[in-house]
Amino acid sequence: MSDLAVLQEKLGYEFKDITLLERALTHSTVAEKDYQKLEFLGDALLDFVVADYLLLTYPEESEDFATRKRASVVSRYPLADFFEENRLIDYFRYKNISAKQMSLKLKSDVVEAIIGGIYRDGGLIAARKFIEEKICSRLQFTSGEEVKDYKSRLYEYGAKNKAEITFEHREEGEDHNKTFYSFVLVNGVELGGGFGKKKVIADQIAAKVALERLKCIK
Repeated sequence: MSDLAVLQEKLGYEFKDITLLERALTHSTVAEKDYQKLEFLGDALLDFVVADYLLLTYPEESEDFATRKRASVVSRYPLADFFEENRLIDYFRYKNISAKQMSLKLKSDVVEAIIGGIYRDGGLIAARKFIEEKICSRLQFTSGEEVKDYKSRLYEYGAKNKAEITFEHREEGEDHNKTFYSFVLVNGVELGGGFGKKKVIADQIAAKVALERLKCIK
C-alpha cells in the first residue's frame, strides 16, 4: 500500500485523479503547480459548507451564535490540529523548511487545499461529507447551557494516572467582543479543543473532548 493510499484511508476519501491530492500536498519550493489555488477554493468551500451545516444543525439559534461557531471551525487552530493529528507532514512535499518551522497558517492551508482537491475530484457532496465528518466534528460547543466541570475531572485523571495536563489558549476579535479557542494537552499530546465567548467555557469543552478521547466518558 502506497503512502498516499494510507493517507486516503485517513481522509476517508479515495481520489479518482491522484494528481489533485499530490498538488494539495506540494509547496511552491518544489513545483509551480502547488497547493495554493486548491487552498483558495477549499477556503471558500469550508466557509460555505460550515455555515450551511450550522444553520441546519441549530435551526433555533441566532445568527450571532452560528457566526461564532463558524469562526471556530474554520479557524487555523482546529485545521492545524487535523494536519498534525493525521501526520500530513509525512506526505507534504517542501524544501528549505523544517517541520518545526511550519506555521499554523501553512498547516491549515494544506488542509483547505485537500478540501479543494476533493471538490475538484468528487464534487460538492464529497467535499461536504469530508468537512462535516473530519472538521465539524472536531469541536464541541454550548449554546449558553450550563457546562459541567469536566476540567476538574480531567485534572483528577491526570493525578490518578501521573499525566501532565496543560491548557493553551488563543484569542480572536476586538477587546469588547473576544472569542477564545482552548486546547488541552495530555503528556504533550493535544487531545481536545473548544470554543467559547469565555475562556472558562472553552476550557470545559476542550476538557470534555479530551475525556471522551481518553474513554473516561461517553
